[in-house]
Amino acid sequence: MDTTSLPFKVAATRRMLYREGCDSNVGGHVTARAEGEDAFWATGFEYFDQTTPDKVAKLDLDLNVLEGELSFSPALNFHARIYQLRPDVHAIVHLHSHYLSVLSSVEGRTIGMYNVGS
Repeated sequence: MDTTSLPFKVAATRRMLYREGCDSNVGGHVTARAEGEDAFWATGFEYFDQTTPDKVAKLDLDLNVLEGELSFSPALNFHARIYQLRPDVHAIVHLHSHYLSVLSSVEGRTIGMYNVGS
């Protein structure tokens, strides 16, 4: 097993997110740009704790599968667009964790952007 490969790193990241309570059930993705290519590695619909490197596929920016197999998710559209517009972005984590879902359901409050960049 090549622990330096992007499929391994994507799968490992999903499992780490799961262990830290950031599971999205089947909603959410971790993707990584394929170095030197207009492509990225992604997973389809599955639970974060079930991801293995063989379930990570490479897609081009038009969402054609280049390597592996993938149960397509519409959310991958915005991953492809971000990679297309932002060559400085090398990975994207998109999830709907329990606590984020609770926080976003607070009535009458706007949820802002909370990260280092904002």
